[in-house]
This record gives sequence, structure tokens and C-alpha cells, in this order.
Amino acid sequence: MSANKFGAAYRRAVKRQLAMRGAAGAEAAVGGHFAEVGALERAIVDGEGLRPDGFLIDIGCGAGRLASALRDRPDLKYLGLDVSPALLDHARRTVARPDWRFELVSAAAIPAHAQSADVVSMFSVITHLSERDTRAYFAELRRVLKPGGRGVVSFLDPAIPSHQQQIRPAWLEAIVTRIAWAPNVATPPATLRAWAASAGLAVVRIESPSPVGQSMIVVAPAQ
Repeated sequence: MSANKFGAAYRRAVKRQLAMRGAAGAEAAVGGHFAEVGALERAIVDGEGLRPDGFLIDIGCGAGRLASALRDRPDLKYLGLDVSPALLDHARRTVARPDWRFELVSAAAIPAHAQSADVVSMFSVITHLSERDTRAYFAELRRVLKPGGRGVVSFLDPAIPSHQQQIRPAWLEAIVTRIAWAPNVATPPATLRAWAASAGLAVVRIESPSPVGQSMIVVAPAQ
């Protein structure tokens, strides 16, 4: 996929939110409840072993929801990745951590050294990706995670009614979705298990649904 197409639908959705809501659109574009969801995500990555001086890679960091919840940790190393320049600018201003990296991506790749990350988070990312890009990211998780590290990936489960509503909206909602939101995709847990295994990842557990509303698969490098 060419650089200009990767994340194009999401960038259009962000642009629409900013046009409708102004500065508040940056936080609305990542789903609302900015501080509350950020706190939940912080608890999840902590539960997966993120140390105060560890290294977190936050794929789809958006406007800085998780980063804002973690910015009080002076020794934490952080890399936030997103396809939207506008959201990255908002995250930099909001988080105000010059020692942290917020970088624009144009492909399903992670600009980090092999076996360097303690935790990699992907909250509400593969819900907007093709199978090809999701599987590419799984291969990247296997490459960048330290032995014993964890990858936390949220997803929409087609077997859950509340998730079905997000992928099969009513006709009016479908019109609004095309205008203001990026399209959602759902993936069965069994499919994610297979993709993880083919990338050399072991599935630690699956929560469906999880505390953040979407379902969640936790993976680690296979031994």
C-alpha cells in the first residue's frame, strides 16, 4: 500500500472532526472520554508489566490519550506512532514531554530496534486495518518486543452484539460514518490467534470484551 493511502480514511475522519469541533475534535476523533479511557489503558499496560523505567511503543497514539495518562512518569521511555499529523501535534502539545517521541507513520512498520520494547499497545488500531496490515504489525510486534514483553491489541469481535453495531450501522449511521468516521472492521478471536501464531507470537490471553469496550488480545514472543 502506498504511503498516501495508508491511513487515508482515518485522516479524512480526523479532518472532518476538526472542522466540526475545532480543537476539541482531536480528542473526539479518538472516541471521546479522553481521560477516562486513558486511565483504563494505563491500567492495562501496567498490568502487562510496564515498569516505571520501561519502554512503551504506543501504535495509534492519536491525540495522546494513553501518553497523557502516563506523562507523570519521569523515567518512562515512550514512542507514539500515528497516521495523522494533526493528532500527533495535539499529543505533543498536550503531553509536553520533549524526551518522548511522537512520529508519523506511512506503513505498518515500527521504527524501533529489535527486542527493545517492554510493551507495545495497539488500542483501536486494527479495527481500521486490512488483514495485510494487521498481519504486518503482528510480525513487527514479534521483532520489537523483548523476550517476555507483551503486545496489547484491541479489536472488534463480530460475535459481540455491541461490536456488531459498530460494523453494521443503520443506513443513516452509514452515511455519517463515511463522512465523519473511519470504517470499522471486526476479526474473530480464532483468526487473530492464527495470525499471531504465524508471526511467531504466543497468545497470553483474550478478553472479549475488555475494560476498554473493545475486545483485547495479549501476545508475547513465542519461545
